[in-house]
Amino acid sequence: MRRTKIRDRSARPPQPYLKVHTMPSCDSETLEKCVQDPEYASAHWEVLIEGVASSDESILEPATEALENCGVLNSTALPKLKALLESNSRAGLGSQKLYWLCTLAGRFGKQASGLQGLVTEIATDRSLGLSARERAAWCLTEFGTLESQHAEALKRSATDAPDRLKRLMELAMGNAAIA
Repeated sequence: MRRTKIRDRSARPPQPYLKVHTMPSCDSETLEKCVQDPEYASAHWEVLIEGVASSDESILEPATEALENCGVLNSTALPKLKALLESNSRAGLGSQKLYWLCTLAGRFGKQASGLQGLVTEIATDRSLGLSARERAAWCLTEFGTLESQHAEALKRSATDAPDRLKRLMELAMGNAAIA
């Protein structure tokens, strides 16, 4: 039978604790800081996305204001943005979240053109809210290059779309260079 030697851990000097970054919750203190500091808001955009989906006006309003002010996110946010757009069913995300995810994607411009397939799906999905579909169509105008299959999808969907959405889709097709 083999015996294992038990080490005396009390003789070891204490190890410094690692600093763990935790995502703040969508509380009034975090939201106030996001409204006051656009850089902080940009770093905590995921919290703000949760906030704009809230039915509580005390969360919804500052989250919306902070997202309006945060500008373009750091490009390291693109993979997370893509994952959120791909995640679950888009109807499950809710129109408010999709609206803001498309807003943030559009602010990246050509850097986010790899998202055009996902954004085209949102723009053409009749089961989604009109505001999310309109924002997705606007987002496509910001990407600069529209692949032909996405232009065709917009063209088909625009035929019976509400007027404002139709204009935005046409603008996306007209402003983008068809690849």
